[in-house]
Amino acid sequence: MRVASMSALAVAIIAASSGAGFAEDKPGRFSMTPSDGGALKLDTVTGATSFCTKTSGDWVCTPTKDGEQALRREIDGLKGEILVLKEQLTKMEEMAGIGDPAKEPPGGRGRVELPTEKDVDQAFDYVERMVKKLRERLNKVEQDTKPTPEGKPL
Repeated sequence: MRVASMSALAVAIIAASSGAGFAEDKPGRFSMTPSDGGALKLDTVTGATSFCTKTSGDWVCTPTKDGEQALRREIDGLKGEILVLKEQLTKMEEMAGIGDPAKEPPGGRGRVELPTEKDVDQAFDYVERMVKKLRERLNKVEQDTKPTPEGKPL
């Protein structure tokens, strides 16, 4: 408790002092929070943090490992990846002819048209006729290879 009180007092004195080195840039840019053995300095503009301690009469601030900066770098990297993926998706849609209907794909190709109900019915009718002919042929082959009473095929 005594260390925290002394730290708070030291921070208050430093913040009030104009030549303390914390009054950089704009007034109010930095926020100081007392901590065990020193103070935590927050740059309210950039979000960077430093741990400040008093050694030999001078305050020394050491930058802390800032998880937020690492997250910001990761977010920026992911934003870049998203842009690349969107470009790739657009190119693939153009190649397949399924992109934005207002845009004409390269090479003058039009959009891919899906078959109508009539087209589907015609395709099924064709398949049914093929299966029917196949069955007829198989039945004929079976009849032709059926043994006769003499034991010989027809």
